[in-house]
Amino acid sequence: MATKNSIVPSCDQIMPHLTRVDVGGLRLWFSYKTCVAFQDADGRRCSENKWGAATGRHLAAICTDKESRIDRTQFEQAVAACLGKHGLGLTLPELPAQPPVSAAARKLAETIKHKRGSLSVEALARLIETGKAGE
Repeated sequence: MATKNSIVPSCDQIMPHLTRVDVGGLRLWFSYKTCVAFQDADGRRCSENKWGAATGRHLAAICTDKESRIDRTQFEQAVAACLGKHGLGLTLPELPAQPPVSAAARKLAETIKHKRGSLSVEALARLIETGKAGE
């Protein structure tokens, strides 16, 4: 990782379309042009895979424990806070508020998540109720 006080970023292509960027005490991984993981002194955080097989391979190379990957919205908030903490502020667009999902849809989503594990419980519940997983 770059030295803690270095303001000059360094980049490495880890595998095709997977790039690691180090700046100061922060490390970011990009699948294509999208930040999918980051690490600083507080540890490593990885996004869930919302894209496809190639990004899935990239995430597997960065974060082998699928259970530790977090919901994309939570990840975006965490990376924004981390960038701000390191003086590399980022402004994220406001996300539209999502209506709550029913208890029945959440229960079914939890059952599916336990057996299949590909989407977050929230996304599965939204898919069950509306036919759209949402962002």
